[in-house]
Amino acid sequence: MAESSVVLHDKRNLLARRREVRIRISNPSGQPTPSRKQLKQQIGAVLGINPELIVIIKVKPDYGTNIITADANIYDSSDKILAFERDYLLNRDQGIKKQKNESNSQTVQQEQKA
Repeated sequence: MAESSVVLHDKRNLLARRREVRIRISNPSGQPTPSRKQLKQQIGAVLGINPELIVIIKVKPDYGTNIITADANIYDSSDKILAFERDYLLNRDQGIKKQKNESNSQTVQQEQKA
């Protein structure tokens, strides 16, 4: 897991009932960038929060180092996650990948049926 973590920015958004956090995580040398699921678990462990209430917004590994900077929103409840977060971010956190050319594939399927 992470060798050390530093919270760079921690802001409370009262309207959205969430914390907006930027955290710097040191990844063990020679290891690939952790998945979003692993990052959620690491951030949850560092801040003492349930990982299910964390939505990873952005992950930026620093080139040539083992440092990762991640932006995350930490919600008070799962209801607020669905109300405020964009669908593509929720899909990324769950590991769902968008199909490319979705409208083209539907057209092809309709043509094959005819």
